Amino acid sequence: MAFATECRQEIPSPFEEGAHLTAAYGHERVLDAATRLIASLLPDGTINVVSPGIDMEIGQLDGADSDALDRTVAELDVYTITVRARRDILAATWEKFAFIASTAVLTCLIGAEIGPIARGHGTTLARRVLDEVAAIATAEGFPLAVSESLFGSS
Repeated sequence: MAFATECRQEIPSPFEEGAHLTAAYGHERVLDAATRLIASLLPDGTINVVSPGIDMEIGQLDGADSDALDRTVAELDVYTITVRARRDILAATWEKFAFIASTAVLTCLIGAEIGPIARGHGTTLARRVLDEVAAIATAEGFPLAVSESLFGSS
């Protein structure tokens, strides 16, 4: 625990770093983004794109709109990349963090890829892990909307 506390004091979280960047450069010059793509790493090191396309949400940390945000959305929105401005970008960032943290914990604890976990009996543990991550997000001011359809019937 001492190591975690020590690291926490020395390494700012992405959320803290965004505040530092905004203070240095201004709200209109600092954008946050949550990007989703569906891919997996094959045993030989090949990246397998499971579903083509990229979904990106970007926004200013203060939730405002700006010409810079509009220009960035227009510039990045190209074939196979869908880009949307999102006023609550920190909530989108927490949603992505919750997904990454939850799946990483599950795959490490169970020692399997997420597909077999979801098809097997891992949904009870998945619910517990997601509840824990959601509690952290809520404590930080970003409650997550967790769909019951993720877990099937309990």
